[in-house]
Amino acid sequence: MPSIGAIKICIFATGVALLIACTPSGPLAPPGQITLSYSGGSDSSYFFVLDNRSAQTIYLRGTSGLWSGVIPSDRVMSCTGGTSAETEADNSSSSGLFGIKVSPENRLRLTVAKNAVTARHKGGECYVQLLQKNNAMISSNKFAP
Repeated sequence: MPSIGAIKICIFATGVALLIACTPSGPLAPPGQITLSYSGGSDSSYFFVLDNRSAQTIYLRGTSGLWSGVIPSDRVMSCTGGTSAETEADNSSSSGLFGIKVSPENRLRLTVAKNAVTARHKGGECYVQLLQKNNAMISSNKFAP
């Protein structure tokens, strides 16, 4: 049976590994800017990096889970082209608390689930908009679903 000390070291090492895995890498946005950049996807989700190089703290509604990551709830996914001739938007909103906080000079990886709208626009392009606590929108770069 492992000792208490060995268990504590294992838990600490796991925590450090998770923090490193959740911290996005890559070039920072220019000073004073807030950017939301598409950074890839999986079978079920798209990933974005919210880079806050401004002097203000960003507050968003959403949830954070150990396995799911940070999921913003007040967002709009807009898509055009691909197999659908229409421009469509998928809105998601919540009346919950603004539980996601991105302080100045910090960045955060966000997860947005794939859905029927993005499926109809394979070969086209999409972008995501996030609603902040101050009602300002943050728009991502366009990406191919």
